[in-house]
Amino acid sequence: MNIVYLLTNLNKTSGKRFYLGSKLECNLIDINGVQTIIDRTGKPYLGSSSCHEMRENLKNGEVYEAEIIEIVPKKALLRSKEQSYLEEIDAMNNEEYHNMTNNAISNQHYNRDIIVNKYGETQREYSASFSGASKRINRAIKLGFKSYKDFILYIEKESRNKTLAQISRDLNCERHSIGSTIKGIDLQNCVKEFKDLENHAKAVEACYLSNASPHKMCFLLDLELPTVLTCLENFSSEKRKVYTFINSTQMSKLDLSKAIIKKYLNGNSLKQIAIDLNIDFRTVQKYFDYHVKKSLKNYKL
Repeated sequence: MNIVYLLTNLNKTSGKRFYLGSKLECNLIDINGVQTIIDRTGKPYLGSSSCHEMRENLKNGEVYEAEIIEIVPKKALLRSKEQSYLEEIDAMNNEEYHNMTNNAISNQHYNRDIIVNKYGETQREYSASFSGASKRINRAIKLGFKSYKDFILYIEKESRNKTLAQISRDLNCERHSIGSTIKGIDLQNCVKEFKDLENHAKAVEACYLSNASPHKMCFLLDLELPTVLTCLENFSSEKRKVYTFINSTQMSKLDLSKAIIKKYLNGNSLKQIAIDLNIDFRTVQKYFDYHVKKSLKNYKL
């Protein structure tokens, strides 16, 4: 459903403690006694406020409960409905609200500093973590390994008697490629953790469902990054899409491209598609242009 919602800080009884916004294709469910918005990916949604105070509250573990102000069946009317509520309470000048503007329609730009989980991670930090993890995995695969785990096990074994330079020569790759792929990782500790993956997997999945990034999972669970990524890789194919995260939609590259083209063929502009998917306009352009160029290759004059 499409809703105009209100978030209320349960840890405060005065001052700025409310945030009013709108969300497409979501649900409201009870999580540990707190009504929480769940987005289309099945993960908690904590609004898109750029208010520094609200971001700090979330980082400090303060809890915001959601309630539905209005269900809006027509997507095209959602932003205007939100704006009418914002103007009614003059949210931007209201000392009880975190909203920075009353203009919901023109303010729907991509904000990489919004808080995306209860751990206080911003969209920028969250995306960077998945992007970095994907690069490590892709390097390992390009070197001929089936998985990041296989790569780590190989490097750990070979490094007992060889330097990284020697291993790099064996793999016919540049030395920095190996170094960047294992940077910050305790190889011996990884081998130990791999032996208990079944138990680690349950904890990793719980963190994944609470929208934590791979690096945050490592910190929370005291695990090495390869262990976390291996646990994620062993989830269902739907969850395995984490390795191709490139934006806040949490779609794979293929699914994102299909979603963009489908919306475009249904009459939506690229700008509106960016708003609907909550992603950067340049990302929409990139994948739209890619699809067009790919289609033209098969077109004969």
